[in-house]
Amino acid sequence: MVNMKVIWQPEGFLNELHATLGEKLEESSEVINLNSQNICPVDTGTLQESIDHRTDMIELTTTIGTDVKYAPFVEFGTRKMASQSFLRKAIIISTQLIRNIFSHR
Repeated sequence: MVNMKVIWQPEGFLNELHATLGEKLEESSEVINLNSQNICPVDTGTLQESIDHRTDMIELTTTIGTDVKYAPFVEFGTRKMASQSFLRKAIIISTQLIRNIFSHR
């Protein structure tokens, strides 16, 4: 009988997994960011140019949006103006590509 011992040290695996997920999250965020810029309604271009994203590689979170004060009115509409969603639509449009990003190594 062969005496064999297997030692698994998950730290390296977990670090690699975390890094890979961070890279895929960043790539996905860039896709949504670009799609939201492409479908954003343009008058002066201020809103379109202000759309950006930030990815926290430690927490594995991302924020995509804008600091333009009138952006919520464009995204959700008002009583007098129809919604011209660009962030929510960008997520929907990007879904399949994001699935592809996460399913490939």
